[in-house]
Amino acid sequence: MASGLYNRGAAILVDGTVTWGTTTCGIVLVTSSYTPDNAHNFVSDLTNELSGGNYARGTVAGESGPTEADANDRVEYDMNDQVFSALQAAAGTPQYAILYDNTAGTDGTRELIAWFDLGTPAVPNGTDYTIQWAAPAFYLSTV
Repeated sequence: MASGLYNRGAAILVDGTVTWGTTTCGIVLVTSSYTPDNAHNFVSDLTNELSGGNYARGTVAGESGPTEADANDRVEYDMNDQVFSALQAAAGTPQYAILYDNTAGTDGTRELIAWFDLGTPAVPNGTDYTIQWAAPAFYLSTV
């Protein structure tokens, strides 16, 4: 699963605005019509979010890290797999999962952290739709 940090996401992780494991983070699902842009800053910058079909934004759980990984010259962050309950095809087919800081009040102030390409995602069919993150889910490289 390809992924990337938004520029804002790297900044708020490094400056302590987001304290991984303490800050409430959320997940937005968007279709393939969205093109990740590392210069996007806020949830309001996203396009083509899933809608209807039992879709609701997710809340991240089970965060671990940051963990110093000297062998890979990076700092790693992980989180539990994300489940979207009874997601129906009417919601659309997710292509990207977007991680954001959910502590601010509106999409215009909720800061983006990272994006994850779901590869060839399954079409929702009314059962639980689970995103299994790679371990680690994402990282900050020092090289």
